[in-house]
Amino acid sequence: MLRQWQRVWVALLAAVVAELLTLALAAASAGTITEYPLPANSGTTTITTCNSSGHHCTTTKSTSSYCSCPATIAPGPDGKLWFTETGGALGYGAIGTISPTSGAITEYKLPTFNSIPVGISLGPAGTAALWFTEQSSNRIGRITTAGSITEFALPVAGSQPRGIALGSDGNLWFTESRTSGTATGYIGRITPAGAITELAVPYAWSRPFLITCGSPTKGPTASARSP
Repeated sequence: MLRQWQRVWVALLAAVVAELLTLALAAASAGTITEYPLPANSGTTTITTCNSSGHHCTTTKSTSSYCSCPATIAPGPDGKLWFTETGGALGYGAIGTISPTSGAITEYKLPTFNSIPVGISLGPAGTAALWFTEQSSNRIGRITTAGSITEFALPVAGSQPRGIALGSDGNLWFTESRTSGTATGYIGRITPAGAITELAVPYAWSRPFLITCGSPTKGPTASARSP
């Protein structure tokens, strides 16, 4: 009888240990971090100079490297993750997409050099597009899941758009962190058709940065930072 109880206890203990190991492995797996390197962001420029007669030519090569500097990320309607690269595409700025299953990365170069894309957001349902801000080139951009890019210029130069979010009204809302004038903070709204409205923040030097939709029934909420 004693041996039977010993066998039972051993079996129970083994089952408990196995369960604890399973839970420990699951907890470790939940906190595992995997990193995916972005493609190289450098290029070589070849310059050939000749004398006035077109002879005695000299060829020089220079390599330029840029920080891709990913800023923000958002889920896309295609099931992938979309992100901004403030210095991607050799300084032009880029919008990237990464597959959550394979980690495959695709980058889309922006049209304007030094555009500095910062915020990115899923667009309205059924549009198969995402919207993003271009801090330096003063534009709001739209990119389809096929990579087609459309840009909308802001009315005031130097608006510095940064954060952007889809609002409960189906429009995109964004922050403007202006650094000149007395009213240095604005919240902007752009319709899917590209019509832009700007609303001044009551306090000078508020410089709003990020923005999010507060709830399905309320408007977006912005965060400000100190000057």
